[in-house]
Amino acid sequence: MTGPGFSRSALAARYGTAPAVGGAGAHGGLLLLFALAAFLLSLYQVFGVSPDFEQYAVFLDTLRAGGLDAVRERRFEPGFTLFSYGLARMIDSNIALVSALAMVCVLAKGWALGRACPGQACFAALGCYYLVRYFPLHEITQIRVSLAIACLLLAQVAVWSSRPWLALLACATALGFHTSALLVMPFLFFQPVSRGKVIAIAILALVLTRLQMPAVLSMTGSVLAGVEMYQKQGFGDRPANPVSLALLLDWCMVLFALVRWNSLSVFARKSVLLPLLGMAFYYGAMPWPVVAHRMFEMFSVFWVFFLADLLQRPALRPAAVAFMLLSGGWYSYIYIFSDRMFK
Repeated sequence: MTGPGFSRSALAARYGTAPAVGGAGAHGGLLLLFALAAFLLSLYQVFGVSPDFEQYAVFLDTLRAGGLDAVRERRFEPGFTLFSYGLARMIDSNIALVSALAMVCVLAKGWALGRACPGQACFAALGCYYLVRYFPLHEITQIRVSLAIACLLLAQVAVWSSRPWLALLACATALGFHTSALLVMPFLFFQPVSRGKVIAIAILALVLTRLQMPAVLSMTGSVLAGVEMYQKQGFGDRPANPVSLALLLDWCMVLFALVRWNSLSVFARKSVLLPLLGMAFYYGAMPWPVVAHRMFEMFSVFWVFFLADLLQRPALRPAAVAFMLLSGGWYSYIYIFSDRMFK
């Protein structure tokens, strides 16, 4: 089954090889289950108290008490402010409101991911992988980033569907939730299938990031990623680690993709660039740990499309499964068993 706007014929015409896709209703039950799980995990703070929750609670309380004028001086983007204002008028509990936002994010991301999944097993596996690797960080902690990423994933689907105006609308919405979406947007529309070009773009991104980041931060740092605030809260005290296990696992998948390039579908080749760019930006921004981590985290979410394609191909499926299990195990330790993230 194919969903409206993401047909196999459109994909084949655009990319030469289309992934097997599911429609809006193909994974409806599972998607609702994941969304409900997201809401309850956030509502009952199963992972612990998010380090960002207090600032969101103050923002929402101020919004209810004084309206939009009362939060004019805060750093939150206008799209998030307006969306929160509408929800705050209906939901009095801050944790319930944030949990509702988490559920919205999972619904949107699951809808986009469902377009690249051929069956229930693939969708269920990737849904579990997302909940383990990304959910505690994005939906529980960085909710504005999560909303922006949800819009960017929908924009990517629109690009694949040859609907550029819908893609631009989704990108504009993402920008309204978090300005760092601007970094991702150009690469949704420009995704080469040449291995050499992908490598060259990543190297160029690394070099330019290292050279230009001081100038960028001097002009927009406090707006672009909340760098100043997070540095004051101690988030930048730990230096960026160039050989962290999270990076090494992603490097294994990148190297696998580059070595097996000729075995990948056109769709999979186009899906490699964004995660690789996240790693390039990370290394380029290592002197600024907050920026480095944020860029890596935002771009790495796009692994889900690459993995969705690999899971469809028996010869490549073991690599995807191994990566998901190892990565899931590491992030389970980070978010559940260690005290690095939550109180």
